[in-house]
Amino acid sequence: TDMRGWRTPEWKLIIDSANPGRAELYDLKSDPREFKNLIDSTAPEHVMARERLTAKIEAYVNKLGIEEVPK
Repeated sequence: TDMRGWRTPEWKLIIDSANPGRAELYDLKSDPREFKNLIDSTAPEHVMARERLTAKIEAYVNKLGIEEVPK
């Protein structure tokens, strides 16, 4: 497993780059204990958070010269 993640005070995204279908997104403001995985949510706020955090992970991975993060 090659887990990658990014956390802000509001959001947490975890991606398993070895298994692109396995990812987790949590709204830490409303769900601080991370009970509800929002990765498949189509709510605009969740989609935007997922895209923004994925971009942060990709930028950091590229900076380190690691292989690309799956979408």
